Amino acid sequence: MIPWVAPPTLRPALTEVLHGQAAYLPTSLDHAVCFRDDGQERFFLPRVLAIRDDQDGLLGAAVVLTDVTKFRLVDQLKSDMVSTVSHELKTPLTSIQMAVHLLLEELVGPLTPKQVELLLAARQDSDRLLAMVNDLLDLTRIEQGRLRLDRRPVAPRELVSDAIERFENRARDAGVALEADVAARLPEVLADRERIGHVFDNLIGNALRHTRRGGKIRLSARAVDAAVRLTVADTGEGIPAEHLPHIFEKFYQVPGTRHDGGAGLGLAIVREIVGAHGGEVGVTSDPGGETAFSFTLPTGPREGGALPVGQA
Repeated sequence: MIPWVAPPTLRPALTEVLHGQAAYLPTSLDHAVCFRDDGQERFFLPRVLAIRDDQDGLLGAAVVLTDVTKFRLVDQLKSDMVSTVSHELKTPLTSIQMAVHLLLEELVGPLTPKQVELLLAARQDSDRLLAMVNDLLDLTRIEQGRLRLDRRPVAPRELVSDAIERFENRARDAGVALEADVAARLPEVLADRERIGHVFDNLIGNALRHTRRGGKIRLSARAVDAAVRLTVADTGEGIPAEHLPHIFEKFYQVPGTRHDGGAGLGLAIVREIVGAHGGEVGVTSDPGGETAFSFTLPTGPREGGALPVGQA
């Protein structure tokens, strides 16, 4: 029998099952693992099941691999199509946005109050559409490994401070307290400041949309093993338990939330950026209590430089 070595992405699930946790039963193609067969890549969706004796004692774990190569290829074709369409939409949307801005500045003549009202609505919708297109393009570049990260040592306190500075005015206007809770003497993390800033922008922006006036958003940082865990917690409306396993999937939106209108891409981008850094994302939520999104970033010295996404 040829010994089989579990790929790194599968080892945490295998460890959890061997320690008595629930079976690992992913359904998303994002969890597929890649193997090479005669020089060709094949993708398999893994499932890890506990093996027990008659007395329910744990004997080991079984890994079941389902070939999803064809589905993965279809998903890749879909991503390529989305990328092409998004790229083609960006130029005319930018032109429309520019025209609306010029009209609102009355550079081509005065406007009536009703015209201003209609143009303001058009500007808001065009800004939202352009943001969606940019999110689609970013997500496609990350998935295809074409986005480069400039990972350098940075203090977690600086990342948190930068995020709070960007949102303090918006939080004040919304009547929401924005707080920082960073542990002392944390090691530096290896991060692309711009991309991690994008992660914070998505998480804090979501928290503000779902937190009522008088609520609180807390940014915290704590050391965990060879990493630092950064958390954005809010006292908003919470996420029902049945939606938590899907919250980071592309285009997924929790039904019935008070604030809709996005494309459901923000958290998928968060997951991809953090994964490219070698970290992990997670969420816990108590409806009516606290919702906390957290992600880890690795620590340790490393020479700075631009690296492709996914390259360690």
